[in-house]
Amino acid sequence: TTNKKPTISIYPNPIISNNTAAVVATLEKAISGESQAQISDVNGKIVWQNKANFATQTHQILIDLPELAAGQYFLAVSANHQIQVGVLVVQ
Repeated sequence: TTNKKPTISIYPNPIISNNTAAVVATLEKAISGESQAQISDVNGKIVWQNKANFATQTHQILIDLPELAAGQYFLAVSANHQIQVGVLVVQ
């Protein structure tokens, strides 16, 4: 089996629960056009999602975070028929 490395780096990470308002997600592959970002917990439950439309190609997106309980979450950004994933840790 092969382990896929994350294709999104998130800063700051880890974050302090209820103390961080936003993170910057840096994507390995630039996106443009219609996109969707979502954060899910380790059980796959979506705890936040948002759609955006980027007029120009971008590698970085600013994500305003909801209040998240301590734990590990997955950030997935889908655009251009590709999904990029990163891990977000909340302390």
